[in-house]
Amino acid sequence: MIGEVTSQHPSATGARSTMSTELVSRVRPRSAEPGAWASALAWFSVGLGVTQLLAPDALAKLIGARKRGRTRALMRALGARELMVGLGLLRARRPSAARRTAPWLWSRVAGDIVDLGLLARLARAPRRSRGSSGRVLNALLAVAGVTVLDVLAGRRAGRAERRTLPGDDTGTVGIHSVVTIARPVAEVYAWWRNLHNLAAVMTNVESITVLDELRSLWKVRVAGKLVEWQAEITHNRPDDVIAWRTLHKADVVHSGNVRFVAAPGGRGTEVHVDVEVTPWGGRVGKAVAKLGRQIPQQQVTNDLRRVKQVLEVGEVSQSDASIHRGPHPGRPSRNNS
Repeated sequence: MIGEVTSQHPSATGARSTMSTELVSRVRPRSAEPGAWASALAWFSVGLGVTQLLAPDALAKLIGARKRGRTRALMRALGARELMVGLGLLRARRPSAARRTAPWLWSRVAGDIVDLGLLARLARAPRRSRGSSGRVLNALLAVAGVTVLDVLAGRRAGRAERRTLPGDDTGTVGIHSVVTIARPVAEVYAWWRNLHNLAAVMTNVESITVLDELRSLWKVRVAGKLVEWQAEITHNRPDDVIAWRTLHKADVVHSGNVRFVAAPGGRGTEVHVDVEVTPWGGRVGKAVAKLGRQIPQQQVTNDLRRVKQVLEVGEVSQSDASIHRGPHPGRPSRNNS
């Protein structure tokens, strides 16, 4: 049962075993996400490109074109273009990439225009039969429909990227960090989904109070000041992604997501964290400004390292140099010879 449960930094070993609390989140349909459009169009480009490269004559017959050398060469050239765009989109959609999918989507629109022009020219050419004319018309309609989808996807991706572009006129700062953990995706996701575990390893977190199925209250030390906010889970897809945002009157306005990706070669799980922080004035003024410019990237990176240690070895390993400040045997002064 979910209630008013507050976590106050339990031991790291105990945090690993606390996996039973599972919050329920609203799951937005995949089709509602701009990224889902980009992924679908990327795979469509890859499939079409491979078909054009390997079976140009069959595709030419399908659209009502004559099978000849020039047609075959053109079809393969168009296939190479489709394959390049599709792979570019897939690469841009990877969590480790900058996620600039809009340029690739607009390149698809440019390719669609070229295809429509070629098909229109083919439609005006003398036809041998009514059947071939019908196939050309069907191809024109199909490409026109795909063009509409590409334009819509390009516009949506462009708007999304403008909203999250680091350093834009809203002052929003973008943070991205990634770590590979030698544990299965399901285990890493389940551990992360339990907020008690996060409170145990995040160094600046004083406490996390679960308020209901979606909301939680965070108290965090920022530049020496205690700030707090309520966060709401906006998207949860098991073993894949968790997204959140802060609610109104938050001392630090931010949003973000964590993605869980199977690491290549069966090496475990890649955890990708993206956060958008919007600093502003107010009662935490300078502390928040410092958070927006300096602290978050290193803080997120350090916290991910701690998560990796807890999940792989059961505790956070600390050296003498990591638990003391200033010069000492584990971290001597630079002036010492």
